[in-house]
Amino acid sequence: MSISNRQKKRLINLASLIDKARGIAGEFEERNQEYTQELHSLVTRIKSENSPAGPKKSVRTAKRRRPFKSKFGNSPKHLISSNHDYSEFFEKNQEEFEEAQSIASNIDKTKIPPWAKDVWRKIMMFCHPDRISKSMPKDEIRLKKRVLDSVMKCYQTEAWDEILFWGVFTENFTEKLSMKKQMAVLTKIYANSSKKIEEIQNTVSWNWGVHWDDEAVRLILLINILKQENIVIPSNEEMLKLIRDLEAE
Repeated sequence: MSISNRQKKRLINLASLIDKARGIAGEFEERNQEYTQELHSLVTRIKSENSPAGPKKSVRTAKRRRPFKSKFGNSPKHLISSNHDYSEFFEKNQEEFEEAQSIASNIDKTKIPPWAKDVWRKIMMFCHPDRISKSMPKDEIRLKKRVLDSVMKCYQTEAWDEILFWGVFTENFTEKLSMKKQMAVLTKIYANSSKKIEEIQNTVSWNWGVHWDDEAVRLILLINILKQENIVIPSNEEMLKLIRDLEAE
């Protein structure tokens, strides 16, 4: 049964939500790593300054990085600027396309769902070097590079659901899988991405970072960590001073 234009639009909208959710999860993960490093540095300093053995050593907190810069959209490795030498990019694309074909030839074809074969074939046509020219918009070239990199990994790991996602995302549809089943696959992928975001937001480090302007919350979080690590807990006044000094850096 063919998929109608209205159904295709639903699939595209869901694939777009997945891509955005993954972009947000990536941003959150990077930001959370900064929060974790910041919190670890503070705990290390308290542990050092309150250690009963030997003289106190001053441990500087990690230098705070510049304000977080968005990397929304999972940009590919090779970005093309206006003065970029295209020749190296196109040579690299040809090599990766040939590698993708080699990967496909080594997979047991009997393990591949018919719809995945169909999507793979269409994506390979979409990313074919002959269909990439220097006159194309840079965003379109980046997209093709990003898709090729991703589907190669999916094919190697037999992640057929991901192949379907990239097919829908690039509007290379298959009619060898029902609309209902395609929606179910994409809904599951979206749920996993949303869950990752939720898991990050539930971490101690995330709550530390987002409550930068609430000293009471930060103090509670810090005390709980010190208790768990069996570290001598300074007075509230001392800890508040350390928190304020950190925020003033």
